[in-house]
Amino acid sequence: MDPFHKHVSDFFAGHRIGRRDFDRGPIQKVAPGFHALSIGPGPRTKLWTYVSVGGALVTKPGRPVIEFLVMSEEESDAMVERLAMTVYYHHRETLGVGHTYPFGKPWVDGSTLDHVLISRPYHFGPDLERFPLADGGHGRLLWLVPITAAERQYKIAHGLDALEELFDRSDLQYWNMSRLSLV
Repeated sequence: MDPFHKHVSDFFAGHRIGRRDFDRGPIQKVAPGFHALSIGPGPRTKLWTYVSVGGALVTKPGRPVIEFLVMSEEESDAMVERLAMTVYYHHRETLGVGHTYPFGKPWVDGSTLDHVLISRPYHFGPDLERFPLADGGHGRLLWLVPITAAERQYKIAHGLDALEELFDRSDLQYWNMSRLSLV
């Protein structure tokens, strides 16, 4: 087992972990073998957690290796698609903590959440964020937080810390893909 899969498996011990292949769109052209790990509810979280495996394949020289995770109340193929879209976008734009971008459609039908914020995986603490690489280095596992266009504009106007403070004060239900905007 490669170091990244082992890191995720060890961290989510007691959870059912499966592989989700994804071959729609251009992702396999830029990250051959891209897939996601689907992590069922268990002792660490009652939510479904999806982790990309392919961000390392699109990392530009001299940049940190980044993979992504997203959480959902339900098992969802759409979350795997969101990860594929993000890894592809990362290939083009080099994403990192604090970046925001539009998805072009709501996270779920009828939702106003149609953007994403790249954040540290606060829900799980620093032990999940930093993972070992085969060459002895380390990569980062970052969290995709669904947000609204208004929340993105708030971050642009006031900064990442201000948006995260707003989320903390409001006890953000980050798993609720139908939540209302906090701005």
